[in-house]
Amino acid sequence: MKEVSCEDLGIETCDYVARGEDAEEVVDEMVTHLEEEHDMDMPEPAVILDTYPDDDTFIQELAEVFTGEPDEETRLVLQRLRDELNLQEGQAV
Repeated sequence: MKEVSCEDLGIETCDYVARGEDAEEVVDEMVTHLEEEHDMDMPEPAVILDTYPDDDTFIQELAEVFTGEPDEETRLVLQRLRDELNLQEGQAV
């Protein structure tokens, strides 16, 4: 079982925890929560799982979602989400 909380992502005012059998389930839950409860624009879960935040593909995918690059808070949340799930550079799920 894997889990990531909003607090893990730097959102200290929220006690939500996304849980799942694998990283994909956790990311799906967390993306839905971040969009619905924190009004954050998020890329598709596959983009988060399959690319690394400093990777050109990741930047390009985010640019399509955000019509330009995401704000710093969103980038940090995405980086922390990958870090908490131990998804390393070059590692696709």
